[in-house]
Parts: sequence; C-alpha cells; structure tokens
Amino acid sequence: MEVKQVRKGTDYKFVFSLQNPDGSPKDLTGTLSIVMSLYKYVWDEPVLQLDEEVTITDAESGEIEIKMDASVIESLEYRLYYIEIDHENALSQKLSVPVYTIHII
Repeated sequence: MEVKQVRKGTDYKFVFSLQNPDGSPKDLTGTLSIVMSLYKYVWDEPVLQLDEEVTITDAESGEIEIKMDASVIESLEYRLYYIEIDHENALSQKLSVPVYTIHII
C-alpha cells in the first residue's frame, strides 16, 4: 500500500481507481453509496468519515476522487492514518477496500 505525505494547512486531493482481484477496473456504475473512512489503526473505529467529498469521476474505470480541505487535515494528529473506501453497489453488496496510508506532516 502506498504511503502519501500530507502537509497540515493544505488542501489535498486523492485520485485513484478501484480494481477487481484480477486487476481489471472495478465498474462503479449504479453505486448506491461511497464513503471514505480514515483510521488510526485498521482494527479500530474510524476517526473520520467523508461522503460528500468522495466523487466517482469515471464509473466504468472505477475512478474515484477524494478532496480533503486544509481544515480537515489540520484537525488530524501528526501520524500515519489508513484510508479505506466503503462502497455499496447496485445490489446492496458492501465492500471495503484499503487504498492508501497517509502520513500527516
């Protein structure tokens, strides 16, 4: 999993594509909900969840964009966090996908 450094006091945008286990793009057409969860520890409850800041930019290729304001980043401690995408598809199946580790600096 890639580690991204995120500096306090700045806006940050993550753009990435979800993939199926075989490496093909995850088709997000018909998605009912998509939420970003931020964890201090992967086994713990999320410290932050964003939904309106998460956008599917290309459903067929599984491309997602997450925008984090400077004020959100400023509220976080200096440490590592884990980002997970919680996706509910058109069949109401729920999927959680770890996508990044971020280091607040």
